[in-house]
Amino acid sequence: MSLIFAESETTSLTLVDFDDTTPGDYPVIGTVGEAIEASKTRARSGKYLSSLSELVTLLAELGANVCAILVCEITGTYADDYPDRKTPIPVLVMEAALFPLSEMLKDLQHHLDTLIAVSHWDVRHHIALDVAAGVEALHSSEIIHGDIKPANVLVFRQDNPSVPFLAKLSDFGVCIDMSDHKISARDYYGTTKWVGPEAIDHDLAYDDTLFGPFHAHHLKQFDSFSYGMLLLALFVTPGGVAPKLGLDRENLKEENIRSCTRLLLRDAGSLPADISHTLDKALHSLLRMRPCDRALPTIALLTTNRPSYLAWLHESTTKDENNEAGKTSPSYNTGPMYWARLDERVFEDLNRQFDQNKKVRQLPDFLGATLLGLALKASTSSLEENRQKVLDYLLAASLKGHTPAQAICSRVHASQSKELAVSKATLRIWAANSVRQGYVFHQPEELSPKEILSFRDDFRSAGGYSSARAIGAKSILSIPQEAYEDSYDNSILHAYAAIGACTSLDDVLQQNKWIQLPKNKKDETPIDSACQGGHTTILRRHYDFCYKRVPTSTTGTLV
Repeated sequence: MSLIFAESETTSLTLVDFDDTTPGDYPVIGTVGEAIEASKTRARSGKYLSSLSELVTLLAELGANVCAILVCEITGTYADDYPDRKTPIPVLVMEAALFPLSEMLKDLQHHLDTLIAVSHWDVRHHIALDVAAGVEALHSSEIIHGDIKPANVLVFRQDNPSVPFLAKLSDFGVCIDMSDHKISARDYYGTTKWVGPEAIDHDLAYDDTLFGPFHAHHLKQFDSFSYGMLLLALFVTPGGVAPKLGLDRENLKEENIRSCTRLLLRDAGSLPADISHTLDKALHSLLRMRPCDRALPTIALLTTNRPSYLAWLHESTTKDENNEAGKTSPSYNTGPMYWARLDERVFEDLNRQFDQNKKVRQLPDFLGATLLGLALKASTSSLEENRQKVLDYLLAASLKGHTPAQAICSRVHASQSKELAVSKATLRIWAANSVRQGYVFHQPEELSPKEILSFRDDFRSAGGYSSARAIGAKSILSIPQEAYEDSYDNSILHAYAAIGACTSLDDVLQQNKWIQLPKNKKDETPIDSACQGGHTTILRRHYDFCYKRVPTSTTGTLV
């Protein structure tokens, strides 16, 4: 298979055929030697392999519009400056692309000269849809790309004259895993010319008065602004350069952003009317000053009646339905199933890194979720030595602050008659965290019955198991009802039900705006959110609302 070297600071390096390690015949940037040198430099830092391995974990099977990433090791000639020539050198590789979108836009006519079945506007539209699908796939897995721009979109050729190109997101060097509970606005490291006003200057703190209340959930809307900027570069600005919207904080106003956007669209004289109209609406929802007001990037933003859109839709749907032979369904590559099926060679590599850190009494540079996954993988092995590995990984994950690991760590150690080398005070903190976040159902001996009840109340107040809890109770109550929106399509009713906000819920229900209870992407109503949050009072409110206001069938069930 032909693969292309890719580093986080460049779009692509030399094309390599790993069957005989000779360069391919396609246009390339850079050399094999440069790729190897970059890989060796990162290998010496001690963090390269762990970050790559976790990146593979995060980006496993995210669909056709996200570049597939592999981690390879090279030994021999390129490792000759190491004491042992067999020292494995980590290399990040990905699919072979034609070129980055930024290069394509610099000379679009040259790249499209051979096309007959489609116009260049159709090609732009297809690429915009591909990028939206890629961002949507990342967000659905709670990953923030963090640096959306034309240089980070790779263009591939496909065998369909009506949809000749396929665009894929690449360069995940600054992506953010939303499972990390300590996320701030400053964790978003996009390129200055392509990000929203809230992320342009890292020296300035996030301004609540300008940009609205911040929650980690809003980082998806940070991506929204960058996607809007990419749309302008794709359809409007010459050569795909970053558009100038006057985003400095001193003169920042919503109407100024809107007027600059419309002026750019007006100057794009040859832009087809239907695309221009669709683009105008999409940009209005993406390029908002406050992240919480922005729409999330989805293909629905760019839906038209053009034949080219229908061709793209058919191509993307067909691609999803017909998986390549031997390719596993994405559902098997998430959660416990992913770790249970983890390749043994990858597991051995991660084990080796973990042991090296343990020798110097240093916590490994892995996420807590990764360490818990490795504990799960070790538990599936019949090797006696892996029993101790399970305990080691669980303890490391707990010390990293991963609450699911903290919830079971002491009990797993006790089941193996092993002493847990942490203080009683630490065990109390772990038990409290576990109850507060809903990971413990028994009565932890480290806590009193009164403390357990108090912490369970905290869990309910934060939204329990509802998907609407992601935005946070404090933020929910500070957002205007009509502006509330999240990636799960939860309404303000879902949010209030999840956190048990009875007064706010009553205010909304009394407005008589709801003919029937709304549903989110999982077909859950606010009644489900109330159950997931454990709020019986909210359930009674919804029950009364449904039977008083919603028509019933002859059998008495809700319509």
